[in-house]
Amino acid sequence: DFEKIDIDRSSSISWDELKVYTGGTAEWLEHEFESIVGLDELKDQIRSFYRSIMLDQKRRQQGHQVGGLAKSPHIIFQGNPGTGKTSLARIMARLLHRIEITPTDYLKEVQRPDLVAEHVGQTGPKTLAVIEDAKRGVLFIDEAYRLSSGSKNDFGREAIETLM
Repeated sequence: DFEKIDIDRSSSISWDELKVYTGGTAEWLEHEFESIVGLDELKDQIRSFYRSIMLDQKRRQQGHQVGGLAKSPHIIFQGNPGTGKTSLARIMARLLHRIEITPTDYLKEVQRPDLVAEHVGQTGPKTLAVIEDAKRGVLFIDEAYRLSSGSKNDFGREAIETLM
C-alpha cells in the first residue's frame, strides 16, 4: 500500500498524501486539482460529474433503478495553450478508472496528424485504429478544432465523421 499512498513518488509520505489515501476519491481529486492553476469552471464540471456518478452508484446499491451512462462522457477542455488542459485530461483518465468507468487510467493523447491521413481512404482506418487503442481508457484530442480547419479537399472532416 505504500506505493498507493506515496502519490508524488518521493519515498516518503506527507500528511496530505495520508489524507488523500484515507479520504478516498474526493480527497484525491481535490489534491490533484491543487497542482493546476485556473480552469475553475472545468474543475467544477469534473467535480459535478464525479458526484453524479457516485450518487448513481449509491442509488444502485440501495436497490433503485438507475440508467447507466447513456453514452460515453464527452468533455471539451477549452483554454489558452499552456493552461493545464492536458493535465486535467490526465486527471480525468485516472478519475474514470478510480470510479470504475474505464478499465485502466490510460490516456491516448493525439493531435490532427495522428488522425488524418494524406490520401483518400486512409483517414477512416487511421482514426479507427486510434479509437480502438483508446477504448481501454480516455481519448484526448489536443487542438481538436484543427480537424475542421483544412481546405475543401482536406480529410479532417472524415476524421470527425469517424469519431462521431
